[in-house]
Amino acid sequence: MRTAVRLRVDLPVAVALWASAFVGIRAALPSYSPLAVAALRFTVASVVLVGFALVTRMPRPALRDVPALLALGGVGVAGYQVTLGLGERHVSAGVAAFLVATVPVMTALLARFTLREGLGARGWTGIGVSVAGVVVIAGSGPGGLAGIRAGAAGVALVLVAALCEAVFFIGQKPLLIRYSGLQVATWSIWSGTLFLLPGLPGAVHAVATATPGATLSIGYLGVFPGAVAYLAWSRALARGAAARTTTALYLMPVGTLLIAWPWLGEVPGPGAVLGGALCLGGVVLANARRGA
Repeated sequence: MRTAVRLRVDLPVAVALWASAFVGIRAALPSYSPLAVAALRFTVASVVLVGFALVTRMPRPALRDVPALLALGGVGVAGYQVTLGLGERHVSAGVAAFLVATVPVMTALLARFTLREGLGARGWTGIGVSVAGVVVIAGSGPGGLAGIRAGAAGVALVLVAALCEAVFFIGQKPLLIRYSGLQVATWSIWSGTLFLLPGLPGAVHAVATATPGATLSIGYLGVFPGAVAYLAWSRALARGAAARTTTALYLMPVGTLLIAWPWLGEVPGPGAVLGGALCLGGVVLANARRGA
């Protein structure tokens, strides 16, 4: 019962905060390069997690697991954030969220071959319904399909980011047998930050000319979608199958639309509402317990 309650708390917290990250990145990009945004964001996140590690007396990882943690950080943190930031130069926050919503499909396919996980007929049907919702939102939301065609390079970069995220989720599972989700998330963020450090000097230099809103956005990205969301997600992933848990990411476009409305002035239309309903229905279906 306690595990189920924690899962129901951790998943929505992670998804809601990550939904806001697409908007926060767009808000910061006019003043900072994608590498600078990622470098500053995860430097902030790493500092927050140092305090967390000291308070919880987090142990060091075994030497044999350091290469895997470095790979997770390089691909799932640095690789994902830089390619996403580059992509968001050309597509809106909403479109980026729609494209990253393909992560559960990529994760399900990877999990089938690497972890031998299966979703069953109901799970795959739920994915299909949610994909339909993503398509509806992409065709009617900010940027729409015309924006996707115009920003083909941006779309490709965001899809690469989605693949990095899927690899990150799958790669965590073997480590979660030996470590807690909080430990894996913390070490992954620290290792990812190492790969982003070359962008830190330029990011610090850009602070002098950046708008206060852009700098505050990066601070928010580091603390909440950075440290807090990664910790919550890793705890949720440790308690559920990778393919099934990641179907919750289909809710990100819905959250991004709602957050982008007051933050960026993007107003969701009827198509976005319909697509959001399909996303929600698909997530519920895919995560429904068998035999329920």
